[in-house]
Amino acid sequence: MAEASPQRGMETVFDWRAAGIAAVLASAIYLLLTACVNAAQYGNWAHSAEVISNHLGSDLYSDAMHLTQSGPWLPGLLLHFLSCVLAALVICLLVHEFGLLVGVVGGGVLGLCVWAIHFYAIAPRFEWMYALKGQYSEYLHVLYGVLAGGVYELLERARYVKKGEK
Repeated sequence: MAEASPQRGMETVFDWRAAGIAAVLASAIYLLLTACVNAAQYGNWAHSAEVISNHLGSDLYSDAMHLTQSGPWLPGLLLHFLSCVLAALVICLLVHEFGLLVGVVGGGVLGLCVWAIHFYAIAPRFEWMYALKGQYSEYLHVLYGVLAGGVYELLERARYVKKGEK
């Protein structure tokens, strides 16, 4: 967590170690909770496999047999995880200067912004993305942002450098 304010003319340095841990942790928890919520909501894991395979294109999941095989959706899971990690790194970068409260609240707001970008900017161009929009999708995105921002702020090691020396 960041220490008290530094001396004049100093600025904080982004902690990549804390950001990496926070991004991987938030992404893994988000994907696991999304899969569990979808399984509970739809009564099976097929919807989660369909959502994961969406990254590879809408035609891939048209055959129900593909959903039970690991081949088609494993690359999609990896791609989904990496895109989650990238978004979490951006959240960490945006909240790193402000402390734990802003990390948690700001992370939640930024998680909701990620949700809005998914479903109001990207989904109209790729209609298969509407399969991602479940009943609890907004809440899971907020939790994702809270985890990314909060865990980053908890793990951050405060380092200061003179302005302009980054």
